[in-house]
Amino acid sequence: MVNLFGKRIRLFRPHSIWVRKIVQWFFLLLIAAIAINHTLAESGAAIPFENLSINYKQPIILKEDLLNKKIVEDKRGGFCYDMN
Repeated sequence: MVNLFGKRIRLFRPHSIWVRKIVQWFFLLLIAAIAINHTLAESGAAIPFENLSINYKQPIILKEDLLNKKIVEDKRGGFCYDMN
């Protein structure tokens, strides 16, 4: 695909091998960025926001071990400040 794109815009010449490498690296970085973005979007969708602790009148304690238990082990969501 990269080579076809390069030929289409007449980018590649016999003396421009470095241009081909730059374009190939650009496409690899673009694909990696898309994959990372997709992974982060999926993890955000898997952990919902909720306010059950307020409704149950539970104390809100922002300690890492308690947040880990609530969000990861108990598979609950969290407030905006729990999630960040």
